[in-house]
Amino acid sequence: MPKRFEIELILRANVAKEIVLYDQALADFRSVAAAFSDQLPESAGALRIRGARAAITAARETLNQARISLNNFTIHGVTSEKFAFEEVDKILLDSNRITTNFVRQDIELARTFLQMARLEMANGEMEPGKRSLLDAQNAIKGARCYFDRTYSTEVAERELLRNRIEELESAIRDFQSIDEGSFEE
Repeated sequence: MPKRFEIELILRANVAKEIVLYDQALADFRSVAAAFSDQLPESAGALRIRGARAAITAARETLNQARISLNNFTIHGVTSEKFAFEEVDKILLDSNRITTNFVRQDIELARTFLQMARLEMANGEMEPGKRSLLDAQNAIKGARCYFDRTYSTEVAERELLRNRIEELESAIRDFQSIDEGSFEE
């Protein structure tokens, strides 16, 4: 049976591994999205972008579960004798940093999908445009959800994130108002 400090080490290693996997999924998404930054992707390109987004979402959920496991282990008093309680603050700050990164990435995803929706609609591709708009809405909902979970981000950074979320929410609503009947969920 593993000792408490061994469990902690295992949980920390798991979080570190999941951070690497999340960063890789993010890099893959950025490279796929960059390939279509100035042009409308064909359906295969849109599928690649959606696939990369799904990979980010899966990696984020796995990372979040690993982080929750570690936090539950440390916060609920099940710690090794050598574990210093000052480290709890460090773990929470790291967790907050990761959550803040999730917010930034969801903002980036929402912006990318809104741009895709605009391009697709402008080219008369209504169904793909609707899907991209729905993806933008889901991404900005995720950003809002994770934003509400951040707690110790600096005031200026928090305001910047809040403003970006609100700007994108407004841009999505404005884009929807172009033709209300075309954007029902």
